[in-house]
Amino acid sequence: MSEYENDMGIPRDFQKSTKTCEICCGSSYSLNRRKRDFFLIICDINGSIVTEVVLMAAMLVFIIMPVFSAVTEKYVLMEKARVIRDTVDVTNISAYNALTASELGKAAVDMSQTKILDIYREMLARNLKLDGNMDPKSDSIAEGRVEVLSLVVRSSGFPAVCPEGETITRPTVHSCIQVPVKPSLYRSIILGMLGKEHIDIVVHVDSEIPLDN
Repeated sequence: MSEYENDMGIPRDFQKSTKTCEICCGSSYSLNRRKRDFFLIICDINGSIVTEVVLMAAMLVFIIMPVFSAVTEKYVLMEKARVIRDTVDVTNISAYNALTASELGKAAVDMSQTKILDIYREMLARNLKLDGNMDPKSDSIAEGRVEVLSLVVRSSGFPAVCPEGETITRPTVHSCIQVPVKPSLYRSIILGMLGKEHIDIVVHVDSEIPLDN
């Protein structure tokens, strides 16, 4: 019985090898399980990184860039409006100085009188770099046909009210001009979807005429 471990007749050497096999199998299973857990952790980390990258890209495209674009375009449009307003102001003064004494003797001269409108359009086209049809030349700030919406030269009869509702107390040239400009970036895409190409900047200027004492 010294060669056997128990009454079942199993040799000691066989039992030892069986135990060794069980230990090896257990160790192999434990190692594989650790590898699998490590792989799952790596997958979770990679998945989280990918999700964060996608979220950051979405924020950049749909939030940050549109906001930055809107702020930039607003500044550009405001600057163009300022340049146009200064040009219209100069044109108003020039148109007043081009009127004859008889015309200046009237309380008000408006755009229904063809002569004053023609004079004004000619001067405005020169200052805004437009052609005879009020369409922009290559170096014009305008990007479409410019329209004169209203024009009034008032020399007396104060106080008075201009067509835009502003009070006039001195000799003044009132004008309201519509100038198309093209936006850029996201706003141009939105306008394209709406079937439009321009944004119309409407500039209202009441230019007081400096009088010699």
